[in-house]
Amino acid sequence: MAKIRFYFKKIKNTQPYKLYLEGKIKKIEKFLKENDVLNIEFSLIDKKTFYTEFNFQREGKLLRATGKSFNPFESIDKAIDKLVKRIKKEKNKK
Repeated sequence: MAKIRFYFKKIKNTQPYKLYLEGKIKKIEKFLKENDVLNIEFSLIDKKTFYTEFNFQREGKLLRATGKSFNPFESIDKAIDKLVKRIKKEKNKK
């Protein structure tokens, strides 16, 4: 299974967000290989803006997807949707 790491910045109660992120990762599990690395950063930029960043590494390539919103879950949704598109696009190149 791929290595998945979570990083939280300026977030006090991380458990609900981690559970939500884990649920969303299921969208890309079918694309993950054993040596892949997925780093997920979830942070509060200012008092009201949430930022999510996915960094997906495979065989020396890096795919990055970000999402920003006043709603924390919407920022996660935006980022994961972008990542899914980029992974599919990369897969179709081969």
